[in-house]
Amino acid sequence: MPSYQKKVNAPGQNADSLFNKCEEHIRSFLDKSPIGDYELTSDSSRRELKAEAKLFSAHLVCEDESLTLNVKLSLLAAPFKGQLDGAIDRWVQKYIV
Repeated sequence: MPSYQKKVNAPGQNADSLFNKCEEHIRSFLDKSPIGDYELTSDSSRRELKAEAKLFSAHLVCEDESLTLNVKLSLLAAPFKGQLDGAIDRWVQKYIV
């Protein structure tokens, strides 16, 4: 599976606030998306979210002033790897920071 990693700066945001915002928006997005069955697990003490679906697996870690995302894409989703980068930046600017 092709992998993708991204670290996004979120100046002035603490880890708890970032975690709460990310969990809310990611859950809402996955519920509305056409990706099919997925499993989302969250660990508020470690401020981590993990999502698993047929097309990808993702691990998001929220820290003070930053987010780190590690994703593994299926071969079907791999062609969209380039679009993922821009989409994450837009999502963070619109909903997170």
